[in-house]
Amino acid sequence: MYRVICDILERDGRLAEAVGCFQQMQNALPEDAGVRDERAEWELGGWLQPQTPIVLGMLTLVSDFKARCMKALEQNGDVAMDSASYEDAVAHYSTALSLDPLSAVLLTKRSKARAGIGSWEDSLQDANAVCVS
Repeated sequence: MYRVICDILERDGRLAEAVGCFQQMQNALPEDAGVRDERAEWELGGWLQPQTPIVLGMLTLVSDFKARCMKALEQNGDVAMDSASYEDAVAHYSTALSLDPLSAVLLTKRSKARAGIGSWEDSLQDANAVCVS
């Protein structure tokens, strides 16, 4: 069910809602589906060993969805940055970062956007996160 909703929201360009749906789907994964309880590792891009075809299908879905949405959100953020719509850029980059919180590219771009709106402490926090990762 979640997969269909996520796909519809993504196709409709409602990326923030699609990402929210995706995160609900991840939280709803059954504990006994053959997936070790390492959702944090999964969310951070870690790879779990597929133990069943269902898990393998879920890993493929996760990988494909994350890649598509992150690319679209990054592009939307770049367009907003080019037009000096820094708050919109921060929103797009932040949503993309919810899928991959350690993305140095996205952290750097969000840091620049935050600097554009004068959010210096947040900008510095993102810049420091890039240096740590």
